[in-house]
Formats: sequence, C-alpha cells, structure tokens
Amino acid sequence: MEVVLYIDGAAMGNPGPAGVGLVVRQGNRVLYEDGRYIGEMTNNMAEYRALIAGLKEALKLGADKVRVYSDSQLVVYQMQGRYGVKSPHLAPLYECARELAGRFAHFDIFCVDRSQIREADRLAHRAVLLYRAKVGIESDSGEAGRMAASACAGEESPGSTGQDAG
Repeated sequence: MEVVLYIDGAAMGNPGPAGVGLVVRQGNRVLYEDGRYIGEMTNNMAEYRALIAGLKEALKLGADKVRVYSDSQLVVYQMQGRYGVKSPHLAPLYECARELAGRFAHFDIFCVDRSQIREADRLAHRAVLLYRAKVGIESDSGEAGRMAASACAGEESPGSTGQDAG
C-alpha cells in the first residue's frame, strides 16, 4: 500500500514549546491525522519528530511505500543525503528517521511550500497553542536533549527550514 505523508513541526521560540502535525493519506482518503504537543525543543528537532511520528504511523497502517512532504529544507535535504548532519541534537533523530525510512520498499521525501502542507501545519500549531493555553505561557525548560534521545525509543511523541542548529 502506498501512502502520502504530510508533516510539520512547530516551535514557538527556538527552542520553545513545540508540536507536530501529520496527515497520512491514500488518494483522497485521510487514513490518520494527529497534532500533539511534544515538549520544549528547537524547530528542527520538531520537524524530525513529525517525520518520525508519521513514518511510525505509516508502518502501523501497513504501508510499504511512502511519499513525504515537508516544508523543512534542512530535514528533507539531510534525509536525501544532500546535507550532512552536524548537530549532536539532530543526529539521533536523523538516525531514527533513516532507520524507519529503510523499512519501506520505497521512500521519497520532498520539500514543498508551507501552503502544500497546510493541514499538518495547522495541527502542529494548534497543539502548541492548546498546550500553552492549558498551562499558561511557561515552558518545559531543559527537555530538548531528553526528547531527542528518546525519539526512537518507542515513545509515541515525535521547525521549519533553517540552519543545522539542533
């Protein structure tokens, strides 16, 4: 089964409270969508967490082929091998995403304009806004390293273009 995955990560601040949004489609049918708060981290880390969450969900749905659309040039180009991974905070997320991508018979990832991932973007931002409304403006400081390290450790919790700033 082939699916299309639309992903986005959002951090309000860099680092700051972050969320992910993902939509898995097969043709015109939405198979899965989710937006969730993922803790405090950088935008790039949130983008990777969105990719990881989406790939895990595509595997759960039984997909063997996946096309991913993201507005994160950094994540897309790193996954394509066009950019190296310099940040120690991004390296474990990258490795996890590569391992998950390798489980598909066919994996493609494309960088697109934010307008093409509008629903994933909305879900990611909504998750952060809901969290902030629930707890106030305070953030969970110090979680970035833990969140990166646990990205592939079975945690269900999984950003935009920019430098390899972690």
